[in-house]
Amino acid sequence: MKNLFSLLVLLCIGLSMQSCIKDDCDATRNYVYYEPIYKKAEEFRIPITTETARQLENPGKIYYYKNYIFINEINEGVHIVDNTNPEQPDIISFINIPGNVDMAIRDEVLYADNYVDLLALDITDVLNPKLLQRHEEALLRYYWDNSQGYFVGYSETNIIETIDCTNPNFGRPFFNRGGGILVDIATAEDASFDTTSGDSSKSGTGGSLARFTIYQHYLYTIGEFEMDVYDISIRDELDAINTIQVGWGIETLYPYKDKLFIGANDGLYIFDNQEPTRPELLAKFQHARACDPVVVEDDIAYVTLRDGNACQGFNNQLDIVDVSDFKNPSLIESHPMEHPHGLSVRDKVVYLCEGEYGLKVLDLDNPKRAKKLSDYSIATYDNIVIPGTDIMLVIGKDGLYQYDISDNKNLKQLSFIPVGK
Repeated sequence: MKNLFSLLVLLCIGLSMQSCIKDDCDATRNYVYYEPIYKKAEEFRIPITTETARQLENPGKIYYYKNYIFINEINEGVHIVDNTNPEQPDIISFINIPGNVDMAIRDEVLYADNYVDLLALDITDVLNPKLLQRHEEALLRYYWDNSQGYFVGYSETNIIETIDCTNPNFGRPFFNRGGGILVDIATAEDASFDTTSGDSSKSGTGGSLARFTIYQHYLYTIGEFEMDVYDISIRDELDAINTIQVGWGIETLYPYKDKLFIGANDGLYIFDNQEPTRPELLAKFQHARACDPVVVEDDIAYVTLRDGNACQGFNNQLDIVDVSDFKNPSLIESHPMEHPHGLSVRDKVVYLCEGEYGLKVLDLDNPKRAKKLSDYSIATYDNIVIPGTDIMLVIGKDGLYQYDISDNKNLKQLSFIPVGK
């Protein structure tokens, strides 16, 4: 190959390098163009309204509270599903919340992001939620431009681009142009440019991708590098009481006993939460750079690492970490995976979402040896095992699935709410 390249170079010199490059070095590729989207405050600080049930279109995170499932419609709001009968779930309403991605619930109050604002909504009547409080600029995870507003994400357009090899962008998987980003479509398929509580009787249950969680009467939210603490003991008040600097690239938040586990691009952070107003860092378990959800059971942490542009990582694996000594977490074993996203665990059985590679059920009674119990070909991103039941909620590209997991070798599908066509 080197000899061939040298020969081409010599030919180019002899016949005019510019002409040779033009004739032989053009590359036509398919790209996704990500154009930045900006929002001004007056565009999203609008009355929060509720409408009748609508179809899922672009489902995001899920949350379970009492007999209801709350499904985020990415950047648009929240679907409310009556799950009294898991075999016949019924979408009953939709709350319009621009810029919504995350949520948590306690005492009939839904806490949700509205781009940079944090909202508290009374959902005593789930068909008619009422805004209790808006905490402006509580979630400063968006870049601010004085003329355009908050940068909140990207719109996507598929384009075909021909690039000459004299162009400095020749051969690059992504590059900037006109304020946006061009990403080779093969790379863009995994690109992301987005942009169990200690008191389950009063709070709900979120998935492993959550950035909001509740412990006792405190709400915790994470931004790009910080964790904020709110006192929510008074249901119509959001009292911001502390901000803890964590580190860049933090992604997920998971409560366990009186500890908080934060998954980050570069590792797992463990915070002591015995004093809920002042979480203190106990330890950091470092790993290769990757996306990093985490769940914990019986002092064992299950951490997924996934490659992708947003995480700038190259690893796809499941790490099993001993956290019995919270100050000194230690790796038990790493198991190679295909493309792991969110997960849940019950009785040492891990339910692992692997994106386009499906849903896998793994027996990790022996943490050094992952035994596959079953495998399902559905595009999945996160899941929740409903506390006190044998029912698992699974959210994916195609919609919401519910499974009876009493037999882990043969999960029984109870219902499916599809994405609308």
